[in-house]
Amino acid sequence: KILGYFLFTLCSFLAKFFHQVTAIDIDQDAITYAKNKFKRKNLVFKVGDAMNLEFSNNSFDVVICTQVYEHVPNSKKLFKEIYRVLKPDGICYLAAINRLWPWEPHYNLPLLSWLPPKAANFYARLFRGQNYYESTLSYWGLKKLLPNYKIYDLTQKILSNSKKYGYSEDFPKSRFVLKLIAIGSPILRYFTPTFILILKKKSTQAA
Repeated sequence: KILGYFLFTLCSFLAKFFHQVTAIDIDQDAITYAKNKFKRKNLVFKVGDAMNLEFSNNSFDVVICTQVYEHVPNSKKLFKEIYRVLKPDGICYLAAINRLWPWEPHYNLPLLSWLPPKAANFYARLFRGQNYYESTLSYWGLKKLLPNYKIYDLTQKILSNSKKYGYSEDFPKSRFVLKLIAIGSPILRYFTPTFILILKKKSTQAA
């Protein structure tokens, strides 16, 4: 829920620059909070299922999908829905958790996402008292879900120059370490905690 509230704050900020902003969440309590907290005429909050969006085809110029795909039961369906509601040449900003990052951020356990489902559930129940519900993917696994998009991968660019892209707070302060990260970015891009991708709907394909 904390992440949801953060994203609602982001939506309120974006509403200053866009004609219309619509935010959805499957959590009714989160939507009720957002409606009371962030009130703008051009900002709408709705309860909705990301795998079954109520919006018409070709409805949005931009979709923001950040730290979402691993939480839905069917991420392939999620990306199909995003593709459907995007206008031709519309874009999706995607921030996606990486399965190969060794420290699983939701449960704060090392190597959890590397394990097969049964072992991951046992591990999560042992140390956190619950099953491991998230379904994270590697870069290659994620890319397989995006065949209809033109992909602009910003991950390596951010690793090479975090300050330029506004991520300096998330990186070490040491110039030497930053230089090593930049040099290793062609490989490190596949093992970073989060992928940052811009997905463009191909205008030549049907919605």
